[in-house]
Amino acid sequence: MNAILKHIGNQFLSRLTFLCVILSITVTQGQTIKENDRIAIVGNAFADLMHLNGYFETLLRHRCASQKIRFRNFGWAGDTVIERTRPTNFDSEDKWLNSFKADLVIVCVGMPESFGGDGGLLEFRQALSRLLKHYQSQKYNSELPPRLILVSPTAHEDVGLKGINVKQRNKDLKKYTDGMEAIADALNIPFIDLFTVSHSLMVDKDGSQLTTNGMHLNAYGYWAVSQLLTDQIVPRSKPLRIQFDFNGGLGQSQGGAINDIRQDENGLNLNIEVTGWPILAAPDGSRIHDSLKNHQDQVLIHSLPDGEHTLSFSNGQSITATAKQWSQGVCLNSTDRHLELERYRLLVNEKNLKYFHCWRALNQVHIVGERKKSPSGRSLPEELSEWSRLATEDDKRLSTILQPSKNIIWNLAPKEKK
Repeated sequence: MNAILKHIGNQFLSRLTFLCVILSITVTQGQTIKENDRIAIVGNAFADLMHLNGYFETLLRHRCASQKIRFRNFGWAGDTVIERTRPTNFDSEDKWLNSFKADLVIVCVGMPESFGGDGGLLEFRQALSRLLKHYQSQKYNSELPPRLILVSPTAHEDVGLKGINVKQRNKDLKKYTDGMEAIADALNIPFIDLFTVSHSLMVDKDGSQLTTNGMHLNAYGYWAVSQLLTDQIVPRSKPLRIQFDFNGGLGQSQGGAINDIRQDENGLNLNIEVTGWPILAAPDGSRIHDSLKNHQDQVLIHSLPDGEHTLSFSNGQSITATAKQWSQGVCLNSTDRHLELERYRLLVNEKNLKYFHCWRALNQVHIVGERKKSPSGRSLPEELSEWSRLATEDDKRLSTILQPSKNIIWNLAPKEKK
């Protein structure tokens, strides 16, 4: 019994800690996304792998829809504040940031450096200070120094791999995170602590695993952490929460309202008017942490008869859950509006892949190396230019975001028995 009570207490404290972190963390010094901002992300594998999932960019673009921002990912797995290994004659990071005319640079460092432990901390802090001062001395947009945001590494997740002292890894990561915050404060640069919030999620085993190997985030990890990262740059609006009682009476809804409920032979038909953007759905098959579930679009239906009930949408998609699950709240992820946002995310990924072919093209030895004068080398610059043009066109299209549908029809009926 004592062990059970201790487990319950630890779970409660874990979720309470996460909630307190979410409520208290803000980007120090504040940060505003400006109209037509060109936003670049630089750093290690955490930044690099973002271009494969598009969660952060999609969230940031939609929360800044009126600003028509543009976005480039210059992350490179293995980069540290000191070492930036590149192919022979590859252009410098400054040159790429200049070509993009970056207004805001999001700097993600600290994970690979943290393996240096206590012995490497001082050198890391000194090198980070020099790097950030270097960024501040540049004028990538030809007018003003770039605004900066410094982002800490995420925590190390215990995934059961042998030979890794997870407790020590997180002690080191915490020290490097604290060191980064101190440097950011000294240079008056906004700082985002992802270590603390990601660690709170990782120790809560009620949700899906966040990493592939304890260190690198998986799809669910990027979905979760991207929300937390975006929240600190542009605060989120309240999620959609529609609730009503099956026996009559509307609950306290937010982000929308039920205009009409009618019953026919097919069940209940709900006419709902919603406002704002939907919340980006989690990857299929994910078990969303309770602390994150509260921030998702949800439907709550009380007093349903026992059994399973299906909520159907006009696009042919549906969600089936038990009466108890509906009363506790079911996350929405397949309405027309959510699928519109998912299609946008896939377009973001397409744009990033086109730019990746230009920036990180294969066969660099034929592009900037010793074989660039070969027949194949001479033809490649034209191909890279075309990839760049296509990515730029996509970027422009993505910066114009259409308002999502506002009036929607849902149908609720008992699940058909086979």
